[in-house]
Amino acid sequence: MPSPDLRSTGGPRSEFYCSACEVKLSTQLLSPDMKAAIQNEWDEHLSSVHPRYWEYEQKKRARRQASRERSSKRWRLIVAFSTLGFVVTFLAYLWMTYLHPSLRVENLFHKLCPPSVLTLIYIDVPGSTVDYTVTWAEAAVLNAGLYGVIGATVSILLRARRSTD
Repeated sequence: MPSPDLRSTGGPRSEFYCSACEVKLSTQLLSPDMKAAIQNEWDEHLSSVHPRYWEYEQKKRARRQASRERSSKRWRLIVAFSTLGFVVTFLAYLWMTYLHPSLRVENLFHKLCPPSVLTLIYIDVPGSTVDYTVTWAEAAVLNAGLYGVIGATVSILLRARRSTD
């Protein structure tokens, strides 16, 4: 038995029908929320006429929804790590521009913000404030990208760990 699909006759006055049993849906194109109305009628038709396919469709929708939720969590984690990288660079910039004598804190910022090495070009060559600010902006973007890659790796590892459990 062929699997039922929602088909259209096409054209400006198109009608929708089931490909398996050729039953036409009564929803008109002039309906204000046409897509939702057609989807509701199609769901009713599937549940009453094609129950086996309806169960399959429900499982497929549930898998799709779960995948969307996992994807949004993954992206939230990546954005959170990227934001953290940007904030670390901003704090490093504030610390380095208002010279504090603590080498321990300076070493910590060099470890947390590897792109801050870009500022070493101004050791021998004096740069203007704009040059220095642009260099730190580049370091911030690079550090945010680096932290984003770390966030993506963490999300992949967490997903792999969840799938083995």
